[in-house]
Amino acid sequence: MILAAGAPAAEAALSRSRTPVYAVLIGQKVFQDLRLRYPDAKLSAVLLDQPLERQLALMRAVLPEAQRVGVLLGPDTGALRGRLENAAAAAGLRLAAWPVSTQAEILPALERALDASDALLALPDPLAAGPGAARTILLTSYRYRRPVFAYSRAYVEAGALAAVFSTPGDVAREVADWLRGTRGGVRLPPPRPARHFDVALNRQVARALHLDLPDEATVLARLREREQP
Repeated sequence: MILAAGAPAAEAALSRSRTPVYAVLIGQKVFQDLRLRYPDAKLSAVLLDQPLERQLALMRAVLPEAQRVGVLLGPDTGALRGRLENAAAAAGLRLAAWPVSTQAEILPALERALDASDALLALPDPLAAGPGAARTILLTSYRYRRPVFAYSRAYVEAGALAAVFSTPGDVAREVADWLRGTRGGVRLPPPRPARHFDVALNRQVARALHLDLPDEATVLARLREREQP
């Protein structure tokens, strides 16, 4: 087996070898693209994308009184709408989803989503929440007094209220756990998000929005308890 860290490493391994490839530190979109380009390859991955249920559980843990969640769906995340609706309903939230297909559509769709929600969930879509849109999302949500829940520590440091994400260390633990359970020949597990994860909270944003946050350890414990088998 080849353990490939990152998209370039996975691409190199798949293009040069027929050995099974276990890719890490890649997202769902990259994995799907690799699968399309190498349909006959033995390929699996630990995905950086967090389960929607986990992201909405974070919102519920941090904002227990929230009733509505807004989201922008770009070209890479539009297909998630049905799953989002189900996950939001399971978390006791109503979904206000707005599709965007161009940069010019982001601000008007964002304003409608913020007006119809208690908080915004930013998904890792290159158009709807990528670097080009992040500043608009953070500044506009602050003007509307709506917190943003994101998918990376960097996004929280930039002004989102909270995020759940898997670090390289979390992914390494995932691979180590799998390797310890492997017996005999290599049989790749199905592609899936890491079961190990971390959270980040921005207390400066919380103070500005007059929100009383639990500590990170408490939030993390709540999320992990929820996912116990």
